[in-house]
Order: sequence, then structure tokens, then C-alpha cells
Amino acid sequence: MFGLIKAVWQARPVLLSRIKSERGAAGVEYGILVAAIAAVIVAVVFAIGLAVNAAFETVNTELGGGGGEEPPE
Repeated sequence: MFGLIKAVWQARPVLLSRIKSERGAAGVEYGILVAAIAAVIVAVVFAIGLAVNAAFETVNTELGGGGGEEPPE
């Protein structure tokens, strides 16, 4: 336990300089942008899927139900 505390204490200047550095901020910002773009893509694909499904349901209803059954006379 004391070895871990000693190692962290000795690495403190390096850790503090890394925390104060803004070099890693760009990576976080790019990660957030990628996540936001992915969320938009998922939403658009979901919306398009619902629209396509509604169109197929409309065509299916207009054609007489589908499902391999004979249309009513």
C-alpha cells in the first residue's frame, strides 16, 4: 500500500503537468463529435426505417393483405 502511495507521490509532478495540459482535450472533443454524429445517424436510419415500413404496410393493405392468401372476390 505504501509503495503505491510513494509511486503516486513521485509521479505527482508528471500527473499534474498532464492534467494542466490541453493536448488531450482535442481527443475528447473529437470523441464527443463522433458520438453526436453516430446518434444523428441512428436517429435518421430509425426514422427512414419507420417511413419505409409504413409505405410497405400501405402497399400491402392496398394489394389485399398479402401473406400468401387469395384476395377476396
